[in-house]
Amino acid sequence: MSTSKVVSQRDYEAVLASHEAGMAQAAREFNQKHNLPVAFYGQVVDQDDRPLPNAHVTAAVLANHVTPDNRDITQAKTQADRATRGDGRFEITDLTGDSVNIDSISKEGYEVEPMARVYNIQSGSVEQPTVFRMWSTNIHEPLIAGEKSFVVIPDGRRYAIDLLKGTISEGDQGDLVAWIKRPDPVDRGQRYDWSCEVAMPGGGLAGSDQYGMFRAPEGGYTNVFEFQERANVDGWGGSTGDKRFYVQLHNGQMYGRIVVQLYADYHGKQPGMIRLSYAVNPSGSRLLR
Repeated sequence: MSTSKVVSQRDYEAVLASHEAGMAQAAREFNQKHNLPVAFYGQVVDQDDRPLPNAHVTAAVLANHVTPDNRDITQAKTQADRATRGDGRFEITDLTGDSVNIDSISKEGYEVEPMARVYNIQSGSVEQPTVFRMWSTNIHEPLIAGEKSFVVIPDGRRYAIDLLKGTISEGDQGDLVAWIKRPDPVDRGQRYDWSCEVAMPGGGLAGSDQYGMFRAPEGGYTNVFEFQERANVDGWGGSTGDKRFYVQLHNGQMYGRIVVQLYADYHGKQPGMIRLSYAVNPSGSRLLR
């Protein structure tokens, strides 16, 4: 014999009120967590790391608010434009929000180096500000640049790339030599162990996380970048993702930069692929702009 309990209107209203109170509390906690005091410290410098005064920084602070019923999120945007002082510094410290967007940096006679656009609300410090670099508009070098996608066979065979000509051929006589190795055949969506390598015979590679990459370093180069992906790792993927390097070539007589991505299986459409963007200064200068 089964029994059922009839919920009274008073009990229902109590449960509903408790639920609404919980939703409101969750909304308050979200709003507090995602809207904190901004402490953003920046400095604008030129290509030689000298402070740039009177540079105009166009910025915005974004604040996110969830409604008390926890159903909708609204976003507020507050402009926070600044001009750099004599030491090139500026700060944003009088607002609350969730992120700081640097929309533009401008100064007559200069161009800003490529940069990230979105920053944490607590970025840099008084002692170590976030640095933004600008380059004089009259500094340009005759670069050899291009973007290429090369289909390759991923069985470990070596491919030589000539960065000055933008060509590829099988072998190990090139500015850049790369190979990819994976099992064959593989099914779409299948995981497998694979590996690849990029080498600079007679030169070197120096990894970078910069956006602009306008001046190659004098030292810190190695000959080989190696990559291995195991089938059982979390976040397994069939490509290396973008890898950024400064490069030395022709026995250190030239400098350049590359962004390279190697695919063990290009979405099931091609056996394998090397995607490459590059810029080389044939004059021997380390300037890459």
